[in-house]
Amino acid sequence: MKVGDLVKLNSEYYTFGDGYGFGVITHVSICPHAGYPSYRVAWSGRVFQPAHSYHILKDLELLNESR
Repeated sequence: MKVGDLVKLNSEYYTFGDGYGFGVITHVSICPHAGYPSYRVAWSGRVFQPAHSYHILKDLELLNESR
């Protein structure tokens, strides 16, 4: 996944009604302690602040790739 991709939370771990909706990846970084990517996602349906959160790959489902 990369910056600009449209995602939602993985339905295996989360329910769609958790208040997140759909999100766009705004930043990708490598977690310094574990060495795997961490994705900052800005959420469209987030009811409470913050409107963004950090997730690892297994937390996210890719809906549409950016160009």
